[in-house]
Amino acid sequence: MMRLSLLLLLCLRASSAQPLQVGGFAQGGFDLHQTSFQALPGTFSCSPGFSSTNGRGIGLGAIASLPTWSFELPAGLGRGVPTFRLAYEQRSAAFRTREQQPIALDSTIAHATIEHRASVEFSAIAVQLGAALWVHPTIFFEPSLSISFPLRSHFEQGEYLVEPADRGRFRETGTRERNRSSGTLGGVAALDPAVMMTAGWSHGAERSFQLRPELSVRLPIGSTMAAFPWQMFSLRAGVSILFALPDRHESRPPPPQEPPAELESPPQAPTPDLPALVVDVHAIGLDTADRERRIDTISVHIRQRRHIRPLLPYVFFEEGSAEIPQRYIRLRPEERVHFDESELASYSTLEAYYHLLNIVGSRMRKRPSAQLLLTGCTMGVGSESNRLDLAWQRAASIRTYLHTVWGIDTARIRISARNLPARPSMVGHPDGNAENARVEISSTDPAITDPVVGTETQWNVDPRKVALRLMVSPIPARWDLHVRYGDTLILARSGTAAPPPRILLPAQWHMFPAGIVDIELSAHCPHAVPPERSRTRQVAIVPRADTIQSRYERFSLILFDFDDATIPPSQQGLIDALTSHITPSTRITITGYTDRMGDRQHNLRLAERRASALARTLGVWGRATITAVGSDELLYDNSLPEGRFYSRTIEIELEH
Repeated sequence: MMRLSLLLLLCLRASSAQPLQVGGFAQGGFDLHQTSFQALPGTFSCSPGFSSTNGRGIGLGAIASLPTWSFELPAGLGRGVPTFRLAYEQRSAAFRTREQQPIALDSTIAHATIEHRASVEFSAIAVQLGAALWVHPTIFFEPSLSISFPLRSHFEQGEYLVEPADRGRFRETGTRERNRSSGTLGGVAALDPAVMMTAGWSHGAERSFQLRPELSVRLPIGSTMAAFPWQMFSLRAGVSILFALPDRHESRPPPPQEPPAELESPPQAPTPDLPALVVDVHAIGLDTADRERRIDTISVHIRQRRHIRPLLPYVFFEEGSAEIPQRYIRLRPEERVHFDESELASYSTLEAYYHLLNIVGSRMRKRPSAQLLLTGCTMGVGSESNRLDLAWQRAASIRTYLHTVWGIDTARIRISARNLPARPSMVGHPDGNAENARVEISSTDPAITDPVVGTETQWNVDPRKVALRLMVSPIPARWDLHVRYGDTLILARSGTAAPPPRILLPAQWHMFPAGIVDIELSAHCPHAVPPERSRTRQVAIVPRADTIQSRYERFSLILFDFDDATIPPSQQGLIDALTSHITPSTRITITGYTDRMGDRQHNLRLAERRASALARTLGVWGRATITAVGSDELLYDNSLPEGRFYSRTIEIELEH
């Protein structure tokens, strides 16, 4: 751009019979988008795929014609004049594809037509360098090279039930629409080069003014998207207006002579008595073993997947209390009509679990033949030793809620009381005691405690932890550290002695969009040279969405007894469902986790035994990838008994 500016400046100062011409242009027309994709980057779509489509676009900007550097065409065909255009462009594309799916309507199976829609709007700044080839005094052809720099790209997509037109809706949303999303489109190429060919007619041959109707064709060289091929062909019609700048022949006085340069004195070396002030800071990534590596990028991998999560059928109580804790979501009788279990699909695991009583109540109403057994338990030690009355009261509080709010007949709810659970956690340990103070929910109908199925967005941040490595020498009188993302202050620290060598950045990096993290460390030391110095670094946050066509599913198995790798019979239904989803081409990853109780090595062995036991049960031993994480990564809040139970899990991920 600087060279182009200098070129225009030289043209403005040139004395010639052919003055510089400047003006503007505007164009509009149609675009052909040639591409093929299943989902836009960073989005979730169930479509069978989108392909090429048409769209509309506009362009407007400035134009300069440089006749000072005109040249003759071979064989006397005419004259060529260099041109320069700077344009703002907008393009749009709307994709639609349909598929047939069977759905249940009025107790019959009907064929529904589902339309998948995706619309995209691109905006860019384009620089075009070319030459107008005047083959006739009023007719020209202008080949040029165009390079577009993207500005903001926006998308909207969704799925719509179009047939039957008078009835039916999606179960997930209760409407005729689902999977709607919109926002800034990721994965756009940083540069989009193309070859342009413009043909025009000059209306008015006066040097001072020209009106030019034009017709342009755009032929792409690269791809508009970096994530997958996407080429845009364009046909534009428009007009440009040019004005000739007046000639400047007046003489100019010679530029004043610059005074002779004075020799600068050589820089003074630091006084030997004062040391040099050294300030430095680096961003580092930490792995699970706390090993460090320098980084300049934080990658946030985004993936959407279908998950099947078990429902933990336990309600935990505070010591000595029979009152249902506040963290469990309770409704008023008039609110139950608004409860929709399908809405829990997008909830986190613990958020869905806290609706346990409402899930059970809703399912009991839908299955009037189901019977419920509530087994109240206590810690069995201390203030809860031999407290069968407390165990019974805890179960009774659950029955009261199901009866008063959900209208479940108490004759369908049986209560039993015992001290410790049949399979207790570690008795006498604080965590184990909290887990034993519970009410266990079981039913004659396994569907009452079936898993919760939904779709979730998963973020994996690389590196898992980010820290700063600081160095200031000699020891300063004061130091200041600021870490910012745009206008957001992530961290501010200061001190009056030596700074700590390492500071952890406790940010949730997946919450930040793509951008730059600015790090600045400054120090003041009056007994050093110079007395003040600062150092800045930058780290880029780069979201990376899965753009491959694979489909992911995740299953979780819980309810392992404490320190046991035996898969309980209550999980058989989930295992049967899991088996039905495995095909010969499915890639299987089995990962074992534990809670915080026990030492690290023991937990790693326990996690490996659990994962291996599941692989043998599924018949995929030797084929599946087995990973033991143990307590190195706690999936849920282990300060809560439900968080520890959900952490004793095996996660199975299927990639189809």
